[in-house]
Amino acid sequence: MQESKLARIEAARWKAEKEARIREARHKEVQEARLRAEEEARLRAEEEATLKAEEETRLKAEEETRLKAEEEARLKAEEDARLKAEEEARLKAEEEARLKAEEEARLKAEEEARLKAEEEARLKAQEDAKAVEERRKAHEERKMNEKIALEEETKLEKERWLVQEQMQQVQEKHKMRMKAEKQKCLQEEKCKRMEGSKNNF
Repeated sequence: MQESKLARIEAARWKAEKEARIREARHKEVQEARLRAEEEARLRAEEEATLKAEEETRLKAEEETRLKAEEEARLKAEEDARLKAEEEARLKAEEEARLKAEEEARLKAEEEARLKAEEEARLKAQEDAKAVEERRKAHEERKMNEKIALEEETKLEKERWLVQEQMQQVQEKHKMRMKAEKQKCLQEEKCKRMEGSKNNF
């Protein structure tokens, strides 16, 4: 009886120890499971934090990249606009300069043409005046020459008339002298015939 009791006590103690060990093992498993869960949770939290940080970093980098790209695009657009404005201003200035040069060239050409036309008109007027003066002088010279020629002709005509008159007078005198001589000869012959007749009687 005593041994049975001891055996029962021993069995109960062993059972209690076994249950205690089981409980301890379960508690340890639970504790380990809790620790594992906590570790896993911590690791997940760290992983999530890391992923979140990486995501935030990525998003931040993407945002910075986007902002940088937008800034670069804005700066490029501003630069393009500035260059375009400068190019347009340059082209406008060149066009204005070209138009101004063309206008100045046109005005200069018109002025030169006007001055040339005035000079040609002045020279033509001088030539016309010179021609008129030359014609006037030629006319006066012709009139003078005609007058001189007329005077010369009149003088020659007068001289011819005087010569003719003198020749006529000489001829008349010669004729009268010849007539007188003829009459004288006839008179002398007549006288001779009369004397001859007297001598014959």
